[in-house]
Amino acid sequence: MVRPSSLVLWSLLLPACTVDLPGGNPSDTDRAGSDSEDSGPADTGFDTASLDSDLQDADDDGVRNGLDNCPGVSNPGQEDADIDMIGDACDDDRDGDFIPDFDPSRGLSGPDRWPDDPQWPGTVSRDTLYAHDDNGSSDGLWGFDVTNDTLTRIDTIVLSDGPTGVTANDASSSLLDIAIDQFGVLYGITRDRLYICSPITAECFAIAELPELPGESKTFVGLTLLPPGAAGADATMAAMSGTGWYQIHWLDDPITVSRLGGFTGSAGGTQYSSFTTASGDAFSIEGVGTFATVHPSGNLNVTDVVRINPANGAVLERIGSTPAIGQATYNEAFGIAGWLDGRIYVFDAGGAIFSFDPSDGTPQLTPLTTTDSNKRWYGAAVRTVIDAGP
Repeated sequence: MVRPSSLVLWSLLLPACTVDLPGGNPSDTDRAGSDSEDSGPADTGFDTASLDSDLQDADDDGVRNGLDNCPGVSNPGQEDADIDMIGDACDDDRDGDFIPDFDPSRGLSGPDRWPDDPQWPGTVSRDTLYAHDDNGSSDGLWGFDVTNDTLTRIDTIVLSDGPTGVTANDASSSLLDIAIDQFGVLYGITRDRLYICSPITAECFAIAELPELPGESKTFVGLTLLPPGAAGADATMAAMSGTGWYQIHWLDDPITVSRLGGFTGSAGGTQYSSFTTASGDAFSIEGVGTFATVHPSGNLNVTDVVRINPANGAVLERIGSTPAIGQATYNEAFGIAGWLDGRIYVFDAGGAIFSFDPSDGTPQLTPLTTTDSNKRWYGAAVRTVIDAGP
């Protein structure tokens, strides 16, 4: 990031003049110290090397380095869409929406596929979890406010063709899960497409086709973003299917997938064998951990909430099991999200939402909202990096 040099600006605008520089005027032989032949040149206090560099034009665009808002890339017009004094030609957030741009021609791999539109893709609200339902005709995107446990329908989900020409699924397709990255960008997946969705309008744009899963008969059933450093140097997109925990290399063209591991281990007196399968979702928050819903050893009648190793999916801790209420047993935990204080929310395909309060010391999920038979929760998401805030 380079800012125009005020020193060069003055040097270009002011007429030539005589200036008493620090250390004295070298032509004045009456100054103290002038009788010493070894005193050397006076220290002017100016960095002449820097001054020389500022007066050059390294990129040959007709604008001197000190005034050039992008001195390393030729941009004679000095375009600066977001007026941040960084030229568009070398700005990694050209529209100033605080979401890094995606532009392979400039070597940028951020999530913003609309680098010149500050309204897109939009970002999620800080204190809100997001969930989506599947009711067969008008699937909805919902916001769940963790400050007061209220649920609000945002809008009907619409799948649209993407900005780079990727076609959307037909109207009969539904999102299988959603996820949110550290910048607050909302993603969704169908059986064979990856989308970026607006958390304000619920419109989702196709950005890539998903490959078939290696060695699995099922498609992806869960999607999450891992915060930077959780499973590598950069933020990682992970997914669940069958017995596998996968990494989606979503910046590859075309997208590739690699298996990281499975949901194996022993925790809380429960053995999780290699037959343990994904129930439907996972989430990860920096400083809190990575959690998932699984069927222990393939038992579809039981759904456990577990903390897993984000690098390989191994089970580290058993949090609890989804409960039975009256005659109903909720064992299709298709959505899961959490919060900074350790609370975990489970969105069940039966329409119920449950919460686990870590302060009560028991691994038992409790009912949070009245079951709505018209809803089938299909996924949930939370931002991977959340500032502490008020």
